[in-house]
Amino acid sequence: MTLSELASIGEFVGGIGVVVTLIFVGVQLRQNTRAVQRSSAREAGNALVGAVQLHADSAELTDLTLRALDSLDQLTPIERYRFESWMYCWMHSHEQEHLASRDRSHLDELLAPKRRAIAGYIMTPGGSQFWSERKSWFTDYFQGVVDDIVANPPPGSETSGMRPKGPQSS
Repeated sequence: MTLSELASIGEFVGGIGVVVTLIFVGVQLRQNTRAVQRSSAREAGNALVGAVQLHADSAELTDLTLRALDSLDQLTPIERYRFESWMYCWMHSHEQEHLASRDRSHLDELLAPKRRAIAGYIMTPGGSQFWSERKSWFTDYFQGVVDDIVANPPPGSETSGMRPKGPQSS
């Protein structure tokens, strides 16, 4: 075997090595993308859980939110500021999830219950008032998402807001 033939065999083996390496890198990249998607979903979910946990921990905040969802006009300026601050954080978490979904870095199937939750809040009198007055705080894309949710409420959204079921206590 000549030196030229050995060089040709070496090039062939090297080419196979490059192809195998590229396949391996592609598989690793796909696995990493899925891990990032799961991490993004977990992060956004944790932000929403944190916002909801505030209500579980505070009867005062729950009362404030329930009154605000009936009408923002019945709130004092301080109460309204507190509600709007909380609502902004809650809606911003949803906005981040929808933006991630648009960019395909988030799992689409996680959005259906989020859309029902948004509808459950935004379609109340106070939620509608908040949205009409504060929608400019959010991206144009998310404004379109919420406006579509309001125009075409997802099935089940009528029961997904922060309304307690059963007899009301005073």
